[in-house]
Amino acid sequence: MSTNSNDQNGQRQYDSMANSEEIQVSADHFINRELSWLEFNSRVLEEAEDPSNPLLERLKFLAIFSSNLDEFMMVRMSGLRSQIQGESEAEDKIPDRMSPQDQFDQAHVRSHELVARQYRCLDDMVLPSLGREGIKPVKPDDLNDEQKTFLEEYFDQTVYPIITPMAIDPSHPRPRYHNRSLYIGVSVRRRSGIGPKRLFGVVQVPQVLPRLVPVERDSRDFVFLEDLVTARLPQLFGGHEILVYAPFRITRDSDLDLIEQESDDMLRLIEERLKERRRADAVRLEIAQWAADEIVEAIVDQEELRDGSSYSEVYRIPGPLDLTG
Repeated sequence: MSTNSNDQNGQRQYDSMANSEEIQVSADHFINRELSWLEFNSRVLEEAEDPSNPLLERLKFLAIFSSNLDEFMMVRMSGLRSQIQGESEAEDKIPDRMSPQDQFDQAHVRSHELVARQYRCLDDMVLPSLGREGIKPVKPDDLNDEQKTFLEEYFDQTVYPIITPMAIDPSHPRPRYHNRSLYIGVSVRRRSGIGPKRLFGVVQVPQVLPRLVPVERDSRDFVFLEDLVTARLPQLFGGHEILVYAPFRITRDSDLDLIEQESDDMLRLIEERLKERRRADAVRLEIAQWAADEIVEAIVDQEELRDGSSYSEVYRIPGPLDLTG
């Protein structure tokens, strides 16, 4: 019998078996796509933790990890959120049999673990190594008089003209926080005048300026721009007492979801989706770990985020926010 005949007979036998019974494979044999992606990002973090890598490369891997996680939150987590809320069709035939809610919960739990590990790497490994090279972040309160004067002039001439503080009260609707922009949330008390005595205010940290500001010319010591802004909050909110403040950052849904649309409408559809991005729901809040509860609660309420026991869309960060560079 020819080889071709054997192949044909074998194919007929395989087709007969496939038609007679469905091969059953346990869900345990599959790895969930979202959780697998997070484990990939964990391997990026391993490169930052590896002391054999050059120091600046390790810092770059921390930035890549943050950029990857941003994208994961904007696309993958927002997609799961839409499935849970019934706004898009759930993938009910995925091999691992995990529901959208289970995927969502477990992905947030794992993301919190990875972010904590990222900042341990930054604080315990990378920043001390940078310090030994003479490069270190400092706080405005730790500066000498000459450095303070230098930074005051920088703020007055460069930062102050392009910064706009906003107080939120019944006559001023809440701002629309831009995706992945850095803000300072502030609780203030009005010293005089008519209206609510206690207000929530917001300052956007300018994105057009360098994030790291040298403390003097040619210095390798630097302050973060958000620390420079918070040091001048009394000037920005004149007539108010500064009670508490905290830097924060919102990540928004950026999933375009264009798969099932007709190609003739693609350009118009993309334009519409890009407009929707500016109004998209928040999917994550990053905020300083030491932030007062009233700051956290104000933003969570504004953006309708969840900060629960099974999972949290609030990430309390033990260091500088936004390591994307």
